[in-house]
Amino acid sequence: MQQFYSPKTLVTWDVRAPVAMATQSIISAILICTTPKGSPLRVGSLPILLYLALVCVRTASAFSLQVMMYLGFAVCGYVNVFHCFNHLCLHTLDDSDVRREMAKWKSSSPNPGWVERIYFTTAMLWSFRGIGTDHEIKGTPRFPGKNGQVPAKRAFLLTQVFWIVVQYLFMDLITFQPQPPEAAEAWAVGKEWLWLPLNPHPVTHEDLVSRLISTLMSWYLFGMMMLDTWYRVFAIVFVSLGISEVKQWPPMYGSYSACYSLRGYFGDFWHQCMRSPLQGVALYVTRDMLGLKRSLAESYLTMLLVFLLSGHFHILLDYCSGMTSWKLSGGVQCFLLFVPGIMFEDAVRWVWPKVKAKAGIRGIRRLERGIGYVWTFLFLAAVTPVFNYPLQRITRNPTYVVPWSVFKRFLGDGDR
Repeated sequence: MQQFYSPKTLVTWDVRAPVAMATQSIISAILICTTPKGSPLRVGSLPILLYLALVCVRTASAFSLQVMMYLGFAVCGYVNVFHCFNHLCLHTLDDSDVRREMAKWKSSSPNPGWVERIYFTTAMLWSFRGIGTDHEIKGTPRFPGKNGQVPAKRAFLLTQVFWIVVQYLFMDLITFQPQPPEAAEAWAVGKEWLWLPLNPHPVTHEDLVSRLISTLMSWYLFGMMMLDTWYRVFAIVFVSLGISEVKQWPPMYGSYSACYSLRGYFGDFWHQCMRSPLQGVALYVTRDMLGLKRSLAESYLTMLLVFLLSGHFHILLDYCSGMTSWKLSGGVQCFLLFVPGIMFEDAVRWVWPKVKAKAGIRGIRRLERGIGYVWTFLFLAAVTPVFNYPLQRITRNPTYVVPWSVFKRFLGDGDR
């Protein structure tokens, strides 16, 4: 069972978790710059990286209990093991790769020294999407505006401030009042399974409405904003201090217009921060260990492993949120259910053009897109509670979303 500290401020000087996570990247950067690909020192670093991840899990709550700040260090310290190990041992980088990447940046010297190369590599590892590198994640959103042009620094910073304020106020509005006790009835044990025998409760109209609202908040509004707000905060800090450039901070999320399919939702709209760590391991298993060639079967097996790994990361998220046993988590079940959903979707998209051509159907693109948006939302509504409801049933989670409530201050009920 996770033990929580009780910090009285948004963040504290107990920085063991941030330092441990940074140390993972620094160690990996040193090994990338100083050892050849295949060096046993790289594999030997795995126990150290795992130990540092354990430090993150145990001490993150001493740094902050703001939910995304806390989980960002508690869970992502473990995710970072996969990310670093991917570049150390699976899809490897070495000093020549680093020099080639540095040559693409105008701010880099023509003959960078050892310290400069390690600094650059550490910063590169901190970008899970590999922004601006040869291994940048496919589907990284472009900057809004004409042709994805990178905005000027001032315009970029003002835009980030605007959206931070808007999203903060929205999250405050949603959370400043405690939920009524009867709200817990919506996620009672078993209700995540709807009409399946695992649900001992009758399915009511209120259950369905609650499920739809929960899906809207988790996948389209609130859940997205919790991550996106901190991304924008860090963008302001790093760009303002000159540590990084505006072009290194493209939007975290894509356009809602991509959400007409599950593939579009996860591949183009949702953040891609986990894609490199997950896909790197999955591809190593399917192509390097199993020796599978590129094929439909290999693609689906890789996808299965990606969602399996994502589910197991979410088990850790449940544990860090106060869940008493991994058996109570629905993380793996929920994320594995996306695989048959995408396979069904692929089958429909393969058959439907043939049906249209045979029937002479034309000019229904908008209708097709509309059906796609509804399909994606309803599928998410069907499977999301398998993960969300057990998480909501946790009673000893001391984390919070908004550190200072504007609405509570002006509408009463005291300060947070």
